[in-house]
Amino acid sequence: MSQKTWRIRTRWLWAMPNMVIMLFLASIIGFVVLLRTNESMTRQEGLIEDVLWQEQALRLQLQGLQNQLTDLGRTLSSEDLPPSAFQARVQFLQNENPELITVTWLPEDALKERYYPQSATAIQSVRTQSTEVKEAMRRARLSAHAAYSPPLLAENKDYLEVVAIPFYKSGHLNSYLLGTVSLRQLLKHHVPWWIARKHQITIEDISGKVLAARFEQHLQNSDFTHALDLDPFYDGVRLRATSYQASSSQWQNIMIVVVGALAIIMLWSLWALRLHMKERKATEQALRQEMGMRRAMEDSMVSGMRAMDMEGNIIYVNKAFCNMVGLSAKELIGHRAPMPYWPAEESEACRAVYRDVLINKTPSKTGYTLRFMRKSGERFDVRVYYSPLIDGSGKQTGWMGSLYDITELKREREALKASHERFMTVLNGLDSAVSVSDKESGELLFTNQNFRTRFALTENDLPVCVIPMLSRDPLPEDGLEGECWDEQKMHCYHLQRRETVWVDGRKVWLEISTDITDTRKATDREREQTERLQHSSRLISMGEMASSLAHELNQPLAAISSYSTGCQNLLDQPTPNLSLIKQAIEKTAQQAQRAGQIIRGIRDFVQRKAPQLVPCQFDQLIENVLTLQGADLRHTGVKVKKQLSDLPEIQVDKVMIEQVLFNLTRNAVEAMSNTSADKKVLTISTQKKGTFIECQVKDHGCGLSETQKQQLFMPFYSTKQQGLGMGLNICRSIIEHHHGQLWVEDNEGGGCCFTFTIPITTSQNASN
Repeated sequence: MSQKTWRIRTRWLWAMPNMVIMLFLASIIGFVVLLRTNESMTRQEGLIEDVLWQEQALRLQLQGLQNQLTDLGRTLSSEDLPPSAFQARVQFLQNENPELITVTWLPEDALKERYYPQSATAIQSVRTQSTEVKEAMRRARLSAHAAYSPPLLAENKDYLEVVAIPFYKSGHLNSYLLGTVSLRQLLKHHVPWWIARKHQITIEDISGKVLAARFEQHLQNSDFTHALDLDPFYDGVRLRATSYQASSSQWQNIMIVVVGALAIIMLWSLWALRLHMKERKATEQALRQEMGMRRAMEDSMVSGMRAMDMEGNIIYVNKAFCNMVGLSAKELIGHRAPMPYWPAEESEACRAVYRDVLINKTPSKTGYTLRFMRKSGERFDVRVYYSPLIDGSGKQTGWMGSLYDITELKREREALKASHERFMTVLNGLDSAVSVSDKESGELLFTNQNFRTRFALTENDLPVCVIPMLSRDPLPEDGLEGECWDEQKMHCYHLQRRETVWVDGRKVWLEISTDITDTRKATDREREQTERLQHSSRLISMGEMASSLAHELNQPLAAISSYSTGCQNLLDQPTPNLSLIKQAIEKTAQQAQRAGQIIRGIRDFVQRKAPQLVPCQFDQLIENVLTLQGADLRHTGVKVKKQLSDLPEIQVDKVMIEQVLFNLTRNAVEAMSNTSADKKVLTISTQKKGTFIECQVKDHGCGLSETQKQQLFMPFYSTKQQGLGMGLNICRSIIEHHHGQLWVEDNEGGGCCFTFTIPITTSQNASN
């Protein structure tokens, strides 16, 4: 059966009882309504029949009374009936018609008027003058028949109807006979008891006001009522019958209420049952889902689950365990030791674990490592954990074992161990000392063999705290790198430190220290050799500039000689001009200072001394070099074009930078030896680029090929026939010593453009 068909069938099974109960209740309610409707119709029809009968009876009674009064009136009209006879005749009529309470004879001759009873003559006389009686007499006169007056209220609160009967003599109205009928007495004497027990009979006017009533029971009126015009009374006077509310209908209503209450209780019970069934259905659905989820979880687990009772019989295995041993659940459940997955060589070990669990009931909390066998005969290692199997009442019913296949784990552990040994072999083979220390406490967590050998430590000395060679404040973002000097062993180390995370999650420093003592000594030797080469280069340059310097010094010396001769001539005069002598002496002193500056510049240039970083203006360095080159520039006819920017003060070795500018300008002047005079322009420009000063020296010489550019800064390479090939190499070393760069490129107007940069450093940065 499909799921959809099952749901439809279940839904109909749920709906059928509800529909049957609902139809049953509807039938009960319909039956009660129909019964009450039929009863109401029957009662209404019976009421109408009784009203019609009663109206007919009253009408016949009044008609009979009216005929008797007419006979009396005719007798009175034709005969002079004495008062005693009149009283007797009326009393006879009253005995037969108790509702007749008074009779009045009104002939033309007032002396012949008769009243009955005699004691109420005054009242009757007054009543005949009332509007209601006059209206009755008027209608009787107009119709020439008896007519009733509108209801009038008597002194005893009884409503009365006065019938006026006209009499004619020779076609002329000559008298009236008035009969007064009590409505109360009319109903009292002419409504039978069987009608009075069922209905309340009332006479009411056109407005519904009750004029008279007859009832035998003091019961509550029901909604069943019927009214008819009561002839021959005045227009609008009606006879109404209202049925009493039968006592039997109250029981019927009670029964209906009881049936309704039972129906409501039945519906409530049905609704409560439905809610209960829905909750139960939801619970069953949730239980099925939970069971399905639990089964899915058990089937998806990679660890095997196996349950056994207190005797050691297997009562449950999950899918992972079956896959692990290659046996189905049907083959395993009910089995007991020896198990089919125990290898023969491990049988004793497996039995020992069984005894420990089942007999001693003290399984190891850390589990057991065993070797099992698959159905194919393949062996595999497992880790087994046992725990008590507790049922819902809290009673232990067996043992639950969880198994993990650790074959691959053991293989990975062995591979990891081999990898760790290879890693340690590489680390111990390094020439650098490697260490890992806790960032907070400084505890030494790991060292390689080189570290322990270099700092005389053994593994038994751990844990110890390591004293950092480099300051850890401020902490760098990407580590720290620097050099330090070991005063005890006279060794220099290059240290690299990086922050990382240790295997236990805490932050540590990974430090690698490399002994660079031999490298530092080689660097010092190379630096000393470079300084000697620089000094030699400056001496060679001075030697080449000797003739020019002699000419440069000859000018101030000749001027000094001329000014001295002039002073002597002025002093030989009889009256020496002291003012001119003073001016000549000042000029002589200025030329002497000029010669001294030239000599100091030559001495500073050729003097060999250690590099000293001092603050200086870069423009002043250019002026000093151009001053030294002044003689050559004038001799070769090279014009100098300076494009200098406003630069900040920098920290450099003044002599070294002047040597660089001297070599570059001198090379530029020599490169333009064959250039036409109009193009012999040496351009020196400076500008600030970020944190560097950039200086360019441009010439309009023959330029350099790409091969020459690549080899130009190599030692002992020169494009000049008598050059040593060390000048530009020394210049690059000087610039790189100042953390700058030097390169050459083609000048846009022909020739070469040498560019070098120097960082803008303050005195504080330079000292650091």
